[in-house]
Amino acid sequence: LAQNVGVGLEFRCLPFLGVYKASSRNAQSPKVLIYPIPHPINPFLGVHFTLTIDGQTKIGPTAIPVLGRENYSITQGISLRDSIETLKGFKSMVLGGTHDVSNLLTTELPKLSRKVLVREASLLVPSASEIKDWKSRPPGIRAQLIDTKSGQLQQDFVVLPGAKSTHVLNAVSPGWTSAIPFGRWIVKEKVLPQL
Repeated sequence: LAQNVGVGLEFRCLPFLGVYKASSRNAQSPKVLIYPIPHPINPFLGVHFTLTIDGQTKIGPTAIPVLGRENYSITQGISLRDSIETLKGFKSMVLGGTHDVSNLLTTELPKLSRKVLVREASLLVPSASEIKDWKSRPPGIRAQLIDTKSGQLQQDFVVLPGAKSTHVLNAVSPGWTSAIPFGRWIVKEKVLPQL
């Protein structure tokens, strides 16, 4: 939307697949949300524990690079246009040298295996390895914003004014972007267009 009105032309969205597993809550399940320390270079949170409203414990997600914004499985959701855009974005990321692309691939791709994902979760909660009924949950796609000039994945919000609009780019957290303090910050920083 921003680029349709000439805003944020230096950015591109790269799609990353997030795979989850879930189990019914039991004695080994954590009672609270548990998150790791985020990766210092690659802007991904890492495998964490989420408690769902339907009584399950979820582990994940992965951050696996994929070829399209609807590429939820290996054989579906790949479009030529998305693939070209994605490959251009990954090329700028590799050439930019800001991120550890080889680490991203070697740590994330193995997490497609349930065993590896559970082992990663067990680093936070050792009893996760005792739970045997981990089942797949629907995956998600996270669109991570990349600056195509520097090749840097954006690790925070990018808020840019248009002529008659304000654009919040790289909004990876719906809860945060809908927060009233965030709206106050946009007004305080005068990121709003002058109408």
